[in-house]
Amino acid sequence: MNEIKNSHPTNINNIRYFIDKINNRDLILSISFGNLKIWNINSECIININEKSILTACILNNNNQNYIISITKNLIANIRNRAMKTYNLKGILVKEIDLAPIFGLNYLPSKGFIDCYYDINYSKNYIILCNDYSSFSFDYNEQKIYQEYKEYKEYYNELERYTIIKVEKNIVKLIESIKAGKINIWDFYSGEFLFAIYVKDNYFLYDICLWKDNYLFIGCSQNTIKLLDLNEGTIIYEFKTYKDSVISIKIINHPKYGDCLLSHGYLSGGIQLWDIKYILIDKK
Repeated sequence: MNEIKNSHPTNINNIRYFIDKINNRDLILSISFGNLKIWNINSECIININEKSILTACILNNNNQNYIISITKNLIANIRNRAMKTYNLKGILVKEIDLAPIFGLNYLPSKGFIDCYYDINYSKNYIILCNDYSSFSFDYNEQKIYQEYKEYKEYYNELERYTIIKVEKNIVKLIESIKAGKINIWDFYSGEFLFAIYVKDNYFLYDICLWKDNYLFIGCSQNTIKLLDLNEGTIIYEFKTYKDSVISIKIINHPKYGDCLLSHGYLSGGIQLWDIKYILIDKK
């Protein structure tokens, strides 16, 4: 449908989609080793930020204004520091927060994961961050950690994490996948550890996404995608795909096929589209 040639000088290592409801447009955020761009879906580049220290970013709507939230690294006295920088959609830096005094040098956010969660109950924006030891919710306006979601077990340290938020009536849950082969469920507000679901030993878990509220797709190592029934705590379906780990998955509604799953392999296989509507029919 569309192709933007020479969009960055080198490989793209981060890409995000965002609906700009203020200006009624679809935006794409892409990062290539410090070069961050925002694209209108028609290929127009509306922002070009060159900062070699940018690791990852997402787009946040705060007080009816859109902002880019980025995590950057700075080498200070041989210590890799982290900062959270906020840009407006003109590419102008409007806020910078040094994360070292807030998180401590040993618990700074890692380079991979950042997301936003707007809490409709309290009209608050939170930034979700992960490091090698735990996941965090960060109160954006008050500029402080809201909760840390951490198991105090050495075995689960130094493992890449992905998180999503699941709202069940008045309960807000943070669902976390970790490379130790399990899914952790936390109470978002209290930080209480609710329970864990073990997927499989010796499996690395990567990206996760919800489907029909009670099901969770999981990108895994050993070239598999698994579907977890969150109510039963069991794996009910499995796709065999690619030749290596599945690192990114997303649910979309396709105009012809309905609910579909998009998946991306780590090194091989490109992007694949899966028709998933028959899965629950088979289960019944």
